[in-house]
Amino acid sequence: MRVFSWRHAVLGASALALACSSANENDPGFWTQSSDPGGKQFDGFQQPGAGAAQGAGGFAGSGQGGSVGGSFNTGGSFGGTGNLGGTGNIGGTGNIGGTGNIGGTGNIGGSAGTTTGAGGTGAPGGPCTVTFTVTTGPGFGRYKPKNIVAIWIANAQNQLVRTLEVYAATRIGNLTNWNGVSGGNRADAVTGATLPNHTQHVARWDCTDMNRNFVPGGQYRATVEWTDDDSAIFFFPPSKVFAVDFPTGAGPQNITVPDQQYFHGISLTLQ
Repeated sequence: MRVFSWRHAVLGASALALACSSANENDPGFWTQSSDPGGKQFDGFQQPGAGAAQGAGGFAGSGQGGSVGGSFNTGGSFGGTGNLGGTGNIGGTGNIGGTGNIGGTGNIGGSAGTTTGAGGTGAPGGPCTVTFTVTTGPGFGRYKPKNIVAIWIANAQNQLVRTLEVYAATRIGNLTNWNGVSGGNRADAVTGATLPNHTQHVARWDCTDMNRNFVPGGQYRATVEWTDDDSAIFFFPPSKVFAVDFPTGAGPQNITVPDQQYFHGISLTLQ
């Protein structure tokens, strides 16, 4: 049996160190030049040239549709004789819009203004009768089927003209929209206690304000609001509101509105 002693290890390490110390990276024989002249060649690719990145052409000229860049060489030319743009014009003498006007001097809605009823006041009005019919419900609030209701008329600036109906008692503060417009004013309104069930409402307005003066012709709004919950408290469901805009001073009107989620049988007539 042969025994590998520490003497053998020392002698081997010394021989290895001597062999390595004889190589010098400054020795021309240390480096062996590769026989690969530049790696594998692929179609459409060539070795870097000595030229700088430059082009004989440019991005201007009278031609159109030429190549952008010409032939591409790594280190060669870039630019070629192609032209981008030429003498073509984007837009030219054409005009988008020209002298035409979108809206121009025309008016959508005329003096009536926007769909919220903002508009002129028109000439002084006279006797007329507005009948606003609506059925409320259904409700899913904590007090259902009991509910409180308000119906009122406002002008184009959303200012109260007249309150027509209010059915509410201690929870009247939950009619938040009506309170915000009217400040709780129920002068000359039809009033009553909380309703036990949802029902049809037929509210009438004689085209007068709270001072019994005829209102001027213009755009007005009939609004109905109801709730069966504590809607004045922000984390409870809000009240349900619907409104119909209509003009006065423009002759008889007959407006029918499709049923809504919480309002049905909606119509407004003006005579």
